[in-house]
Amino acid sequence: MSKGEALFKRWLDMDELTDEEISELQKEIAEFLQSDEPEEDKRMLVEYMKSYAILSNAVYERCLKDKNPPLHIFPQRKYALKLKEIEALRQKEQYNDENK
Repeated sequence: MSKGEALFKRWLDMDELTDEEISELQKEIAEFLQSDEPEEDKRMLVEYMKSYAILSNAVYERCLKDKNPPLHIFPQRKYALKLKEIEALRQKEQYNDENK
């Protein structure tokens, strides 16, 4: 398992983390995206997080439309990255790649 995959797995299990552990995970993700790790791993992490956010938002919207609370499917995360934040990370990564 790559470091990016390990970070994503920890992000998926965020509901089981304390506030301090969540803060530390967010720092680790930011450091990973700015590190010398392979660009492929960085892109994979961003794409995994982006895909999960899209899926979560779609399920949430569908549940709102059906007036069925989505909490039984995807519990609300205290510090989950929103799609806009993930897109901003991807754009920053792309900018860094273009300006090397």
